[in-house]
Amino acid sequence: MIKFFAKVNKNSAVQKIEISLLINVFNEMKSIFLFILFLPFFLVSCSYKDTKSSEKVLLDSVLNLQFAKGFRVTYTPNYKKVELLNNDDQKVVERYYLVQQKQAEVPSDGQKIVVPLQKIAIASNTHIEFLSIIGELDAIAGVCSPDLIYNDSILTKCRIGEIVNLGDAFSLNLERLIFLSPDVLFVSGFDAGQQDGNKRIIQTGISVVSNNEWKETTLLGRAEWIKFMAIFFNKEALAETFFEKVVDDYFALKQKVESSITERPQVMTGGGFKGTWYVPSGRSYMSNLLLDAGGDYVYKNDTTYESLPLSFEQILHKFSSSDVWVGAPANCLSELKAIDERYAMFAPIKNGRVYNFNARKNVFGANDFWESGVAHPELILSDLIKIFHPELLPEHDFFYVDSLK
Repeated sequence: MIKFFAKVNKNSAVQKIEISLLINVFNEMKSIFLFILFLPFFLVSCSYKDTKSSEKVLLDSVLNLQFAKGFRVTYTPNYKKVELLNNDDQKVVERYYLVQQKQAEVPSDGQKIVVPLQKIAIASNTHIEFLSIIGELDAIAGVCSPDLIYNDSILTKCRIGEIVNLGDAFSLNLERLIFLSPDVLFVSGFDAGQQDGNKRIIQTGISVVSNNEWKETTLLGRAEWIKFMAIFFNKEALAETFFEKVVDDYFALKQKVESSITERPQVMTGGGFKGTWYVPSGRSYMSNLLLDAGGDYVYKNDTTYESLPLSFEQILHKFSSSDVWVGAPANCLSELKAIDERYAMFAPIKNGRVYNFNARKNVFGANDFWESGVAHPELILSDLIKIFHPELLPEHDFFYVDSLK
């Protein structure tokens, strides 16, 4: 080889070829070196792009809240931050960070939950209709108090054992819940006692999410919590479309009432329970509903949110001459009088204008008014308009309401 190079060095043409070959070899070695040098950065870049691509699911959704006051959502490149709020002062009471990958990093001041959820347990039947509308009933693997559930599909799965009975919501069967191991347990309410129980469940690795739709002061505010449920399944757009239709229908009905009526019937609600009669406060969703439907309500100017506990004597003084009684705790007039013979003193019984919300009850006693009604304020409003001003909706048939005979 040395002799060969000695010979070709005497030939300038061959010398040029040799130099060219050496340059090519050097360039190839340089390319390999640079590739190895920048390989980690290339891999990080690819990983970054893949992550960003997967997170587009989180960022594509748009969530606009119009009426609900009890939660808010913030979208970031890495997670969705869902915050539960106190309706009175809007302070944050709980946070959830929704991510697509379990290893994603989130702040330490809330629960990290991987979405979309695959398997859930629910402690209230008010969650069922929301899940049905967004097409996620199959995600339900555990329920509380199935005897209070109206949905046929869920009841059937409970009977054949596909859905686990977790007992009463206030005394949950923790052993069954742990064995079921759902991604999330959805509960209603948020108080100190429940929070302690929730912490124990969270320690087992099961996330607990509070759905506080019942604290909203308007039916539309309650119905908008369908968006809250949809967030956990990445179905915000579907919930948004459904809710927009509900809002349009509700306000069309409300406008029809406001532009047509000249008088408002006086309305009484509910019934006595162990010596106390609880009536809606002035800022409750039921009070607002009565007004939207064209009724008049004695406590409409009350500024509280909680139900008002009254004695029978106070009820008699305030409501004895009412025109209509809605939400009566009976299925017929004779049953109502049997509960308390003093009920006969109220004008609506004498005039035959007493109604309940029992039109959709199954053989087990579960009432769909408390289940699907939360998602359909437009149907409830239509029923009450039919009661207060039947001439405005001559073609409407009661959906949740029934007249006591």
